[in-house]
Amino acid sequence: MLLVVNDRGYSVYRQVRTENGRRVQKSIGKSQVLIDALAHKRFLMEKLKRLDRNIGLIEGIYGASISLEDGDIFAVMPKSFAALDRAAVILGHGSRRKDWPCPVRDGVYPEEARLDIEPERRFEWACSPYAENTSFLEMKKYLSAKGVLCRSKSEAAILGIYDSLGIPYHYDEVLYLNGALRSPDIIGCRADGAFVFHEHLGLSSGDYLQKNNARLKIYGNAGIFPGKNLILTYDRQDGTIDLGLIKAVIEDAYRL
Repeated sequence: MLLVVNDRGYSVYRQVRTENGRRVQKSIGKSQVLIDALAHKRFLMEKLKRLDRNIGLIEGIYGASISLEDGDIFAVMPKSFAALDRAAVILGHGSRRKDWPCPVRDGVYPEEARLDIEPERRFEWACSPYAENTSFLEMKKYLSAKGVLCRSKSEAAILGIYDSLGIPYHYDEVLYLNGALRSPDIIGCRADGAFVFHEHLGLSSGDYLQKNNARLKIYGNAGIFPGKNLILTYDRQDGTIDLGLIKAVIEDAYRL
């Protein structure tokens, strides 16, 4: 287990384990790989406790199930973990990449962040590793035309539009927005290097609507707005999508 101790203003990292029935602490220095791995293990242990408690409870009848949202679990972790890279704790590996900037992950507001490179190199960025959302992986079962596993048929079809228009993108990337973890469906990059965020909202009622409103508020506080750097698209009432309309909206946002 990972123990983070504040020693005269510095964070000291220790591995806690049991040897011959005794609790032993061992300093692990600043090995980021080991720190990330142990922090991720602690996070998974907390998540497992919640899953165990939810077993046998029927949500909506007993109302006793506990949230399994990553952000809610992180909130009950030891306060000392706040100094760590939150995405690394949840995903099990560091999210900071020196090669490419990320608008929010590097603490820069999206409207101020851009890839200051030749337009052609945006596709190199699109193929670079990034911290992808790993929550509910079993829902990622719909393949896009280029083989990206998506959470819905609509998202898979929309990625097909991006591919056909030659727009570089990351799908379902984890970002840190003003204290909250979010993963926009798509983060694309325009020819001028500016990032554009795209959320496809499948439903428009009930709890889903409330969650969408809360998400848009977080985006707004981070400088991400519709008509500026945020694309919002929707399913029709019957669950289908208008690919022609969505393509036109994307073309407008990317000034194609």
